[in-house]
Amino acid sequence: MTDNQKILQKREEELDSDEDQNLLQKPKWVPISKRKEWEDVEPITQKDGPKPPCVVNYSDQYKETMNYFRAVLRSEEISERALKLSKELLMISPSYTVAYEFRRNCLFALNGNLKNELFLIEKLLDRLPKNYQLWHHRMKCVEKLNDYSNEMDFLARMMLGDAKNYHVWVYRIWLVKHFQLWDNELEFIEGELEKDHLNNSFWNYRYYVVTKSKTIPLETIYEQEFEFVFGHITKSVNNESPWVYIMNFIKILNKEQLKVLHDKVDELRKRHRHSMWPLFCLFTLYTKYLITEENLDNALTYAKYLAERYDQTRKKYWGKQIKIVENQKQKL
Repeated sequence: MTDNQKILQKREEELDSDEDQNLLQKPKWVPISKRKEWEDVEPITQKDGPKPPCVVNYSDQYKETMNYFRAVLRSEEISERALKLSKELLMISPSYTVAYEFRRNCLFALNGNLKNELFLIEKLLDRLPKNYQLWHHRMKCVEKLNDYSNEMDFLARMMLGDAKNYHVWVYRIWLVKHFQLWDNELEFIEGELEKDHLNNSFWNYRYYVVTKSKTIPLETIYEQEFEFVFGHITKSVNNESPWVYIMNFIKILNKEQLKVLHDKVDELRKRHRHSMWPLFCLFTLYTKYLITEENLDNALTYAKYLAERYDQTRKKYWGKQIKIVENQKQKL
């Protein structure tokens, strides 16, 4: 059994308990106006004006739930019934930001079971993995609980469904930064890139960890990253992600380091004459960092190759770059 399968099995066992199954149960709906515990509340109906331009055909359940929610919202009621009402509303309108904030206020004030809340969020995220409000709600609950012990397993399971889910990565960035969990992140990324070196999300996240964690001295970053990145480039020279990744480091390199980068890239250019990325990287180096008349001549040659052969989709872009470099040469 793989590590991912173990994670999935563990979480399914935790989420399949009777108590947690009850979190998402949908019993037959009873109108709130028929419930004894709500007799003292006057619902507030939606005001659309005398001539609404576009009448939305809400369901009866949604209209009544919203009417009572407006009432508790206006009175700022903090109670168990208000907490339950917020859940009812979110089950039929899971992107309602105000309801999440109201629910958190109730949970925190009543010392509600935040671990149960995390299970509920996880079940909902299985159905709605790109619901921004749910991710934000989870972040606030974990922050309040001050316990991240299950979060990495949770994220691993979410990534099985979509390893490029933007919300998963934003949440991981927050989690790692908030709880200072930098230590194992490079190892995690390296393992994931071994499985899928084309996933640009892993490369983007690696750049974030390397530049923000402050665990690697700035002066030694380039040595570690050159070795790592060019190891991946040699496996797949046309993979855009590692090229874009390494070019983001150019601005922090000194002249000596730039020359080391240049030599590595130029060697790849000679070995892979039909790849656009060595040419693109050299063009950037020659026109912005290693500026000489000879290098600008080479940059013009490479730009023409890119426009005519290897990057014809951006032919107009390279045409403009050629004019810029020609003007640059005249000013030398």
